[in-house]
Amino acid sequence: MFIAKNANHYDDNPKYALLEPKPLMYAKTYYDKFALPLVRRLNNAIRSILLHFFEKVRKLEASLNNANDKIRYLTENLKKLGTENMRLREVEQDYRRLRRHLGGDTADEIIHEAKVQERGSAAFEESAYPAR
Repeated sequence: MFIAKNANHYDDNPKYALLEPKPLMYAKTYYDKFALPLVRRLNNAIRSILLHFFEKVRKLEASLNNANDKIRYLTENLKKLGTENMRLREVEQDYRRLRRHLGGDTADEIIHEAKVQERGSAAFEESAYPAR
């Protein structure tokens, strides 16, 4: 894009064109006054284009590495969550079996009593060992 944007600049600019030699001009004079300065300007232009190109490549590689790191992290996280999801589905199936066997009201009552006991034992533990 940088090159395409600036291509007309290099095409149309007489600064980057090699002029015709004047009549009876020595080759050494033509080389010193026209050819060598043009080659230097072209070298500088190519150098700046390459520097710009390599800077863009470096930024793109950094972005690619960041994206790959995120993909690896999300893939690992997905595997962990997939395993946990399978385990929770099994627990849900067991819970549904229990509700079918005991009946919905009885299962709800047992769960409620277990929660009350857990809260009570947690409150007891907190009061037995106060924070310092």
